Amino acid sequence: QVSGPYKTELGWVLLFFLEEREKDITNERIRISAQIQLQRYKAETKFDDWLQSLKEQSNIEILLNE
Repeated sequence: QVSGPYKTELGWVLLFFLEEREKDITNERIRISAQIQLQRYKAETKFDDWLQSLKEQSNIEILLNE
C-alpha cells in the first residue's frame, strides 16, 4: 500500500507499507538500549580508571621558563 504524498521540510514523501510486525518489540528495544548504555558507562568508567592509574604511575614535572 502507498500513502501520501506528504510535504515535509525535506521535500515530498511517499510512505510504503511493506509488512506488519507479528510481535511488539518495544520492550525488547528498550531493554537492549538500556543494556548498551550501561555497557558504555562501564567502559568509560574503566577507561577513566585506567587513565588515572597511568597518571599516578608516571612522574611528570612541568618546568616553566619564567
